[in-house]
Amino acid sequence: MLCDFGDFDLVDETASHNREERIRAAFERSKDSYAKERVITEPGWYDPPEIPPPTKLHVRNIDFSLNNLYLKRDYAQALPLALSQLEVEEANMKGDGREIQLVDLAIRCAMKLDKNELAGKLADKTAQKWLINAGLALISAEAYRVSSRPSG
Repeated sequence: MLCDFGDFDLVDETASHNREERIRAAFERSKDSYAKERVITEPGWYDPPEIPPPTKLHVRNIDFSLNNLYLKRDYAQALPLALSQLEVEEANMKGDGREIQLVDLAIRCAMKLDKNELAGKLADKTAQKWLINAGLALISAEAYRVSSRPSG
């Protein structure tokens, strides 16, 4: 069926050429009409919005994610998240007990990943809490054992 149209030139090059000329002419006309406009950019339009401080719900979701990663044995993702949250807690100095949980989780992840020196350094941060938290003292002792160094 297509072979019947073999002698006809079905590609109309003039139509595409005319279209390109119309587009180019319209572009040139737009330069004239928009050249008279003044564009004013308001200062500060690019400033990012202020990030609100985390609420208790945000913190709870982060803690859930941390525990979920640990329970799924995804220690490689849990450790940096725990360390970043530990830095936030140390900066805030709230003392609400979250820091103990974060250090405990970070030590456990570090030992699972064979980052024994890091586990020992994290255990050093817990020495003052050993008398009130026996579980933390136990995991710290384990961290010292695997890092092959004495406590604090």
